[in-house]
Amino acid sequence: MTKKSSADMVLAESITEYLLAGLPVLPKKLLKTDVLQQTHAMPVSQMQILILLRSGPMSVGDLSRRLGIAKPNITPLINSLHTAELVSRFRDEADHRITRVQLLPKGEERLQAIIHSYRTCVSDWMEKLSRSETKELNNALATLLRLLSVLSAEDG
Repeated sequence: MTKKSSADMVLAESITEYLLAGLPVLPKKLLKTDVLQQTHAMPVSQMQILILLRSGPMSVGDLSRRLGIAKPNITPLINSLHTAELVSRFRDEADHRITRVQLLPKGEERLQAIIHSYRTCVSDWMEKLSRSETKELNNALATLLRLLSVLSAEDG
């Protein structure tokens, strides 16, 4: 084994350990998903749909891919949001086989309340971190999202 491949294996092992350590912490501790679900009376998966729709209408297929939820499993989530009058569904004008989903005004209001809750979580963290640690966290998240975007581009 060459030095480079040995170093790469050590790096891969380190990344794996960070991922394994972060998976249980991120949703519950960092984002307080259990509190958010109770506060907004909505599962996190539905909140994620609203968050994705803030940039504009998306197809059901795109929502499915972005969230990693199979189409048959995302349909009931969208149905619940539709029943609550938070989103609407419509056929794509260019391809009538495609159903698009968009936020309704009530959904936008709910989304703003969810975003406010996330900001409150962030403010709570910031009280526990120094200014330099807060900047470090911000930069780390920016880097992580940029790299995840590169990996996503390779997938599809």
